[in-house]
Amino acid sequence: MNYPRFPDWLIYFAATGAILVAAVSRQEHTDTPEPPPPGAERVPLGPDSPFDPATVIRTGVNRGQHRGAAFAVAEGGVWLTARSEVHGCERLALKVAEGRAVGAHLAEGGDGAIAVLRTQGGPPPLVIATGLEPRDGVRAFLIGFPKGAPGEASVMRMTTSELPRESRAQPAIPVQVWAETGRTTAMPGPLTGLVGAPVVGADHQVVGLVLRQEARHARFYSTGAAALNAAVRAANASPAPPAPAETATVENYGRVADDLRRSRQVAQVLCLVR
Repeated sequence: MNYPRFPDWLIYFAATGAILVAAVSRQEHTDTPEPPPPGAERVPLGPDSPFDPATVIRTGVNRGQHRGAAFAVAEGGVWLTARSEVHGCERLALKVAEGRAVGAHLAEGGDGAIAVLRTQGGPPPLVIATGLEPRDGVRAFLIGFPKGAPGEASVMRMTTSELPRESRAQPAIPVQVWAETGRTTAMPGPLTGLVGAPVVGADHQVVGLVLRQEARHARFYSTGAAALNAAVRAANASPAPPAPAETATVENYGRVADDLRRSRQVAQVLCLVR
């Protein structure tokens, strides 16, 4: 009996997909403990605050709408976030303590998917990777504010793809595709609020920025590091040089995430009500 011969490319992609699915399923679901309560997570701004006191804003109940996350990428208050999180907002701010935020404005730089924000002063920046993109099967960690609260997710890179164009005039956006392998305990359902969050590799360097979540299939889509470096250069800023840092693992990524939020290197984006 003659069996049909499948194309080599089809066999290759089927085998690759099977390996990745097996790798994800073989890994234990690496959840993290719940983060500290808000009072401990966002310590009050003290006299050593890196922000200009004149730009600090009081935020009471219903004063601001949560708009995902942003992270510091250069000295002096240069931040990156997803453009979708700031679109249509007339008064932006970054939440940096309980009941406190600092005014932010949309700056030059970025592209159709990435937005650059500036504040008066800011924390030490995160380091953006400059080498090759992560390989398929590599672990990374998303650090932000899912459901408006501190939280994080562990992910594994699956492949690369492109986000659909919103119009023919817009170029396609190349993205990395990540499969969720763990999350903050007691956060069921879609992790809304992780858009704009950094994708942090094991070496503590940022390898992407979350652009979209596909909750049904537990997938996240992010930029690559090259697009982030291009956005920093376009904003006439100098990226942070590499520095020794604690390795992020499936055992400690919850604590690493808490530290980055506590240092305000990752902050919550707010759209303030006038």
